[in-house]
Order: sequence, then C-alpha cells, then structure tokens
Amino acid sequence: MGDTSQAQDTVVAIVGGGLGGVCTAVGLSRAGYTIHVFEKAASFAELGAGLSIGPNSMRALELLGLGSIFEAIAKISELNPLWFRVLDGRDGTHVTDLPSNVNIHFSSLVKKVENMQTANGAYARLAIERREHGQNPSRSEPDFFVASVVVGCDGIKSVVRESLGEQCGGRVRYTGTYMYRGLINMDDAVAAIGERARISTQRMGFDRQMSAIPIDGGKTLSVTAYVSDRSRDPDLREWGPTSWIVPGSTEEMLASFEDFGEDAKTLLKLVKKADKWALHELVPPERWTVGRVTLLGDAAHAGQPFNGQGVGQAFEDAYVLAELLALPECTPANVERFLLAYEDIRKDRSRVQQVTSREGGEIFQYCGPMGRDRAAIARVLRDRFDWLWMYDLTMDVELAKAKLKLAGVIV
Repeated sequence: MGDTSQAQDTVVAIVGGGLGGVCTAVGLSRAGYTIHVFEKAASFAELGAGLSIGPNSMRALELLGLGSIFEAIAKISELNPLWFRVLDGRDGTHVTDLPSNVNIHFSSLVKKVENMQTANGAYARLAIERREHGQNPSRSEPDFFVASVVVGCDGIKSVVRESLGEQCGGRVRYTGTYMYRGLINMDDAVAAIGERARISTQRMGFDRQMSAIPIDGGKTLSVTAYVSDRSRDPDLREWGPTSWIVPGSTEEMLASFEDFGEDAKTLLKLVKKADKWALHELVPPERWTVGRVTLLGDAAHAGQPFNGQGVGQAFEDAYVLAELLALPECTPANVERFLLAYEDIRKDRSRVQQVTSREGGEIFQYCGPMGRDRAAIARVLRDRFDWLWMYDLTMDVELAKAKLKLAGVIV
C-alpha cells in the first residue's frame, strides 16, 4: 500500500505460525501492514527433520529480505556437495548424482510465546466469520478478533480452508505411502557403515525408498524410509487409523526393507523410534480466495515430498503475496482483487509441482514410466528439477501487475 498510515490501519490475521506463516508475516509487515499471527501450538520447538531448500526457495527468502537471517538460524549442511546420490536399494548400484541443493536443519530461536486466552482461561479457538468491508462483526465476545484480511497458512488440515467450505473445495486424501523417520548421530552412522554415511543418498526399491540426509552441519543423519501401496486408485486409498502418526517397530520397518542392502538395513537398525507417518496430499481446491480470505502454502497446495519443495513453495507464495499487497493501489476496499491476482499467478505452478512430486515418488520407487531401467531414470533425473529451481519469481509479480493494469485495477 502506498499510504503507510492506511497500511498500518489494515490488520492482517495470519493463521499458522510455521515457516510459511512467519515469512508471510515478515513480508507483509515490511509492506506496512499490522500483522497478527495465530498459532495453535503452545510453544515453538526445534524441528527435527531436515528441510530441503532449493535455489528457488533461497531466492524467495532473499527477495523477502530474509536470506541472511535464515542462514543465521538454520544449520546448513555445507559438507555435502550433492543433493542426493541415487543408488539401487538392493545391490547399491550407483544410478546418478543429483546436483547440489541445500539441506538444512532448522532450529527455532523463538524463546517465548504469549498464548491468547479467553476470559475463562481457556485457549482461544479459531472460527472465521466473513463480513463485507466496513461491516461490524455480529459477535461481541472479547476474544473476537477483527481483521481486514485473513491468510490461511495452517497446513494441509487447514481450518481456514475448511471454513470456506464448498466455496473453496479441495479435499485431503491418503497417498498410499507411509514413512518411518528417525535421526541418527552421525558418529554412530559412520561407525556402522563408514564415511559414506556422510553422503546424502536416495536408495530406490519397488514401492520402497529410503533417504539418508546429513543435517545439523553434518552432525546428524536424517533417515526416512517410505513404504507404498499403489494397488488401488488414488481416490480409493485409505489410511485406517484416526491419527496420521501411529506406533511402529524397528522389526516391522526392517521387514519392509529386507531386500535392501546391508548399508540400508544397518542404518535402519540405528533408528530408535520407528513410528509410521501417513503421507497425505491435498486434491487442489477450486479456489484459494473467497472475499478477503486466502490460502498459502500447504493449506492451498500440499503435495508429496519427492521434489523437496513443500516449504519452498510457501516461500514463493509469501513473496508474491507480499509484493502484490504492497502496491500503492491496494486498499482495504479492493484488497480482494490483489488476493485473486496472487492466486491466479501462483496456482498453476503449485499444481504442476504437486503432480511432478507425486511422479517423482513413482520414479524413485521404480513405478514410473521407466520402470527399473536405471539408465533411463538417470537421464530423466539429470535435469528434472531445473524448472523448479531456475525460476524467476519477479517475472510472476510483473505478470500479475500487468494483468491488474489490464483490468484497470492499477495504473
């Protein structure tokens, strides 16, 4: 917004305090907006798994002015020159090397969170009630929060998306894949299989896959073992338990990978807690934006993890949204036009990312068009991620501005 005082009077409620929500909050606050972040977690804790931050993700952070800050709070693995060394899981045959990405282990530096409580001491619960600009809310409770804009950054189980109902659409479905996850002390991993434990690897198997990624500056090995069942149509796959995380056992995990090589099984034996994590994805909503409520990150386009792009796409969303809402023509009265412009410019890329990530899992698990042809897989993987990594987000913003200008919204 060109008028700083007007921006400061415009309150944006960001629902979800994960990385996407925090980056959105920073981007919009720098544009002059008054920001409130709503997060259901009682505290922020260290995130245990490694995050894959591709060149596009880092570029989005830099455009948001967060590049140096992110590097200061993330433990970036600098010892590994590869994103992944791809191996056959059974015999260890080298398939290909994928170029350097950045694998990081994020540790929150937030030391204190002040929780909002209602008058009776209970934690506030989220409910969204939409009104036209300038209308007063129909409720008068002291815990009722009024915002000009709501951005749902609350993940695949988004309450914001759910509140939009059929106007938004989209549904969550089980992918047919669950995973075991664990962190291993790197010294223990090296003692078990040697110095090759320090190399980031993907081990491929039929309907099975195992990744081992050095994180925490090379001090820790993050191991993820995927087990898939693609025997049913994607819309018919079911995860029986209510919880998406259920107890498992090391014995059960090892049985699933009994045909893998000794290095893989040796590392799996070092995983101390073998819980099963069900992978779900979001069937794309018809709309992200209804009125002055919009979605961002996994709330809009949660996909599978095989492109390493989940958080990166949220960073891209945050940058584009912040840039468009910073335009001087954006006002509380017409902000919906800018939210729709953000959705329009981001939707196609995020949907293609969902599809190609799903396909990536099929390739890594010998279920893609190449089957078990490892030479063909190597050829496909060599430049498969270029369209994701080598992307100019600033051109997206310029295209969105051109469309707004054509529509007469900006000059």
